[in-house]
Amino acid sequence: LWFDALADTYYTASSATGGAGGFVCATPPNEPLIHPVTCRMGSSSFPDSSAPSRKEELQVVLSDLPKTAAVLKTPLPFLDRPAAFAALFDGLRSSGAAAELCARNCHKQLIPRLEAHAAAWEPFELEEALIATLAGLDSLILGSEAAFEGCSAVLALAL
Repeated sequence: LWFDALADTYYTASSATGGAGGFVCATPPNEPLIHPVTCRMGSSSFPDSSAPSRKEELQVVLSDLPKTAAVLKTPLPFLDRPAAFAALFDGLRSSGAAAELCARNCHKQLIPRLEAHAAAWEPFELEEALIATLAGLDSLILGSEAAFEGCSAVLALAL
């Protein structure tokens, strides 16, 4: 993101040129707001008594998404606060391998998508970011040993 003070215009690298020298006009970055609410999230899981050692259901709860992103060295300076993320992954075919793969990588798929967007979020853009996150997780599953196991997923993003 680059700002031309003389033209009072924001620019970003053009994806058509692969970021090699081309710039296009961009929307102004979001001025992040800190709302006076507290976001608390939690989860619980009841293991199957017939197979207590097998974990087919995994939850991911990031109750302070900007802080998590900062720890991962991917700051989200344009994101309103509070911001939280929760995901539930349920393994299929009596296996939790795909669910575990998704739980370990969902933040790695979502946070860069949030970082790449500096403007205020529209609802359809958030939906596209979550769909792209799921598509990225699907690609990871298909390229792993868990390709024939699969999992179902539920994602929630609170901004």
